[in-house]
Amino acid sequence: MLEQAEALDSSFAETQGSLAVVSALQGDSADARHRMQAALKLDPESLSARLAQALLLEGSGRPEAARAIVERAMAQPMLGGVTLGGAVKGVGQRRAPRTPGSSDQASS
Repeated sequence: MLEQAEALDSSFAETQGSLAVVSALQGDSADARHRMQAALKLDPESLSARLAQALLLEGSGRPEAARAIVERAMAQPMLGGVTLGGAVKGVGQRRAPRTPGSSDQASS
C-alpha cells in the first residue's frame, strides 16, 4: 500500500519515511537511509523519518543516539500543539462520545 501511495505522490515525506521504516525493519539499511534522507529533505520534522533514523542508529550499535532521536520526536509539537509523547500518554484515558442508542455493554 505504501508503494501505491508513493506512486501517487512521491513528494509526501511521511510516505518516504514510512517506507524507510519498513526497509530498516527488513534489514535493508541502504534503502532505509536513502528513503529517510529523501523524507527529511521534504520535511525536516518528519516523524516517520526520525523513527527510521532511530532504527538505523540502533541497528548500527548506537542505542543511546537512537533513544535521543525518539525522545526528541516524542517532544516535537504536532498539529494543535500536542506532542506525540502527550498523545501517547492520553491513549486509553479518553472516552469516546456516546451516541444515542449506544451501550457500554458488548452485544452478543
